[in-house]
Amino acid sequence: MVGRASHLGLRNGTWPILGRANEWDRSAWPMPVFVRYEELTGRTFQVFYDDLDPWQLLGERQVPPGVAEQGPKDGLMGFGYVELVLTRMLRDENNGARHIESA
Repeated sequence: MVGRASHLGLRNGTWPILGRANEWDRSAWPMPVFVRYEELTGRTFQVFYDDLDPWQLLGERQVPPGVAEQGPKDGLMGFGYVELVLTRMLRDENNGARHIESA
């Protein structure tokens, strides 16, 4: 899953901070180029955000049709949505591991 997400789960304590990764290298996780498709006009844009501030829109560039499938969709995911999706992904991964072990 790639996207921008709200930090409210951290801010309100719903998501506890478990520790700090001393090996964390911010430069290994650059902000991706997102894609936005306008249904009304049929236009597609690449959307660029600041590496250090994901709320800071740097700009966008119109691109040819078909590019929409070549990058993560632009938008903001709420923390509840992110929690549900990650929980499902972990559950599905764990179910697959159990299925393989029992085979």
